[in-house]
Amino acid sequence: MKLLFELSGEHPDLPLLELRSVVEALSGGAPSVTRDSSLAVVETQLDPSKIGERIALCHRVCEVLASGSLGSLADVAGGLDFGGSVAVRCRKVSRSREERCSEVERRFGDILAGSHPIDLVDPSRLVRIILGEESYLTVQRHEVDRRSFEKRKVALRPFFYPISLHPKFARLLVNMTGVGRGETLLDPFCGTGGVLIEAGLVGAVPVGSDLREDMVDGCKVNLARFDVEASLFQADVRELREHVQRVDAIATDPPYGRSTTLGGDISSLYSTSFEVFSDILAKGRSLSIIVPREELIALGKEHMDLEASHPLRVHRSLTRHFCLFRN
Repeated sequence: MKLLFELSGEHPDLPLLELRSVVEALSGGAPSVTRDSSLAVVETQLDPSKIGERIALCHRVCEVLASGSLGSLADVAGGLDFGGSVAVRCRKVSRSREERCSEVERRFGDILAGSHPIDLVDPSRLVRIILGEESYLTVQRHEVDRRSFEKRKVALRPFFYPISLHPKFARLLVNMTGVGRGETLLDPFCGTGGVLIEAGLVGAVPVGSDLREDMVDGCKVNLARFDVEASLFQADVRELREHVQRVDAIATDPPYGRSTTLGGDISSLYSTSFEVFSDILAKGRSLSIIVPREELIALGKEHMDLEASHPLRVHRSLTRHFCLFRN
């Protein structure tokens, strides 16, 4: 079947990268993806909810019933029978479309009312007409619970540290690696545990370390709050080989205002980190990492293949680069 994903608008490229990685992780193969404005259409046999429960930078997952002109969609809608009540919603994602969503909703509501009761409060099926470069007649299969990420924000965790990645971007980092259920994911700069929490919630086996013992202790408290079990230890990044032999994925947000014990030299921190990561990451598997300066990406390319790099502007003086490397 074809699934349509209403991607979030937080970045022009990262939502699509995440979607590809999640579908590949769940299906075991590279997906066929078509991009249309802030939409993505994927041909897959996966349960839509399995994808929707894992993905972060997305609003909804819908099954495509038809695509093309609004007239052709109306013909298909006339033959539908969901066996229950329906409601119709329209969303316009392409600026070139001139149609009014209220008129589209009325048109398709009138068509479906011939064979279905209309229930605008609690319908059995929510039919969505999506106006991209093409028109899509869809039925919603899953709404991403984006509020759950807000409930896991750092300020709401038992152990608090102000510099921490938002849970939706921590989930993005985890998903970029393509880690599967039961596979090990390492965060060697675990801090308060944001990445490890998201890794555990998607079914991976979290492994974490940090230079600071207080961070490791606080991370344990936070993981317990969300019922996530992990292997945690205190170590400098140069000591990782003594604790970890091989992992299936690495997702991390290293410090950018300070280093470990490398004399405050951030370039040395990243250079050493990439070298160690290439030794303990299984061949053919992925590292997702955030770097604060574009020139630091070259240090990773000395040890791994760069598959993607996308800048995300945080504020005037800070742009963070979300990078995906393959070992």
